[in-house]
Amino acid sequence: MRVRPAMLSLAVFLAAAAPALAQVPPQPVPPAPRHPVPGQRLNNWDRQFVREALLDGYFEIDMGRLAERNASAANVKRYGGWMVEDNQSIDASLSALAERKGIQAPRALNPRHIALLDRFENLQGRQFDGAYLTAMVQDHDNEIRAFNHEVTNGTDPDLRRFARQTLQHLSRYDQLAHQMNQSLAGVGASAARRR
Repeated sequence: MRVRPAMLSLAVFLAAAAPALAQVPPQPVPPAPRHPVPGQRLNNWDRQFVREALLDGYFEIDMGRLAERNASAANVKRYGGWMVEDNQSIDASLSALAERKGIQAPRALNPRHIALLDRFENLQGRQFDGAYLTAMVQDHDNEIRAFNHEVTNGTDPDLRRFARQTLQHLSRYDQLAHQMNQSLAGVGASAARRR
């Protein structure tokens, strides 16, 4: 059997290096890089904000569709259409953001919203107009408080940015709902005085 010089050199090297290698303590294997768990940085308020904002958006879409069908005033029908369009766009953005953050978006309205929709389903004309605008004033006032809270107290910069940008839309629609509601109340009061 013929031993090749390269093999012989390797065997001699390993025999000589074995005591030195035995003295080197084994190095710990570095942990695998940790990818952030979706939603890990979000506090409970951030999670609740996302769920509530989406639910309010779903509600305003359904209410807007009702306004398009049941309202008597053209401007109330138009306002309902704006609620549908804008909330679909806002909800799509927030749903995508929620998915990136590991928050599961709600799939259906909550019982409170369902009960309100059921009540509004049977209203028509001026009765619907007044009740709808009052509901939109209350809903937007509550949303503005929640969005302002997220802007100042939220922990996630993306959610805070989303809330800050969306506040402009909410404020505009809130002001419009307040004006329309006051105008409608004024028309109703003057009609009652003429009787």
